Amino acid sequence: MQAVTGFLLFFIAAVHLYQMLMHPGDIGPTNRRTASGPAAGGPVLVALFAVELHGGIGLYRLCVKWGWLEGKDPNASRKRLKALKWALTVFFIVLGLATLAAYMKIGYDHRDRVGERYTPAWVTPNPMEKAK
Repeated sequence: MQAVTGFLLFFIAAVHLYQMLMHPGDIGPTNRRTASGPAAGGPVLVALFAVELHGGIGLYRLCVKWGWLEGKDPNASRKRLKALKWALTVFFIVLGLATLAAYMKIGYDHRDRVGERYTPAWVTPNPMEKAK
């Protein structure tokens, strides 16, 4: 699994870094990659699962290899590490899915203005405040 996710990440990370470095103004919920278009979040889902599985499995393997967090019973330690690894995997995937869902909802709400810079409501000055 780690070899497969590593192979995926080799390509995904290159595209991601290119986009982030060459188009930093497009970062946000209203960009075309997240908000609209035929892929609308698909590549982000692939990246989310690949990164989480690759990193979680890698950390688990490092802990087992180097004996980190190892108790007196290695088998019990591995069971605890596996449970911790899966708990963290579920937590981060749920967090990533919630974040993607929020971005996609904001993008959907602004679908008629794709590409327009998004400004959260809490940053926008309240017109009633100026009247005072």
